[in-house]
Amino acid sequence: MARADAGDRPPGIRAVQTIVTRRRIDTLAVFTLSILVLSVAMSFLTGSPRFLLAKDGWLTAAAGIWMLITLARTPFIFQIVRTLLPKAARERAEINWRDSPTYRHVIRVITTMWGVVLILDAGVRGLLAYALPVSRVPLISGLQYLGVYLVLEVTTRLLARRKSVAAAVEAESGQEYLK
Repeated sequence: MARADAGDRPPGIRAVQTIVTRRRIDTLAVFTLSILVLSVAMSFLTGSPRFLLAKDGWLTAAAGIWMLITLARTPFIFQIVRTLLPKAARERAEINWRDSPTYRHVIRVITTMWGVVLILDAGVRGLLAYALPVSRVPLISGLQYLGVYLVLEVTTRLLARRKSVAAAVEAESGQEYLK
């Protein structure tokens, strides 16, 4: 039977396994668990429907802030790339990160974009939760989430898949950029 890849496990299990076997903390797992714990904790703070609607904004802000904090070491987007890619592609990404200033720059730009946009999105969510009728906020918030995610995803792909970026990364690291 084939051994499961670490990226195939839930964040909580992966976090414990990483701490035990590698003696380091899996930041992506800690991020996921932190958002879940924050969400549950905030649900107990008040019975106000507006606060509960604004809670999504607080969680979005926490995610955005977390992303920006990771820029100091290993950017959040790179952590996700490492977690989600199959082994061969993950190894290429590691080499690109180590050897290519262009790759590191693009990853940092994308992480910064996601962090800033999520913080701005959080502000809008909070404003909408207190300015609109309570009955309309869930629909508008859901549509906003979809719109923001689509814009971020499309922009990320456009930035990451530029031919000039691929050529620079391949020249700097000797590895294929995206495959």
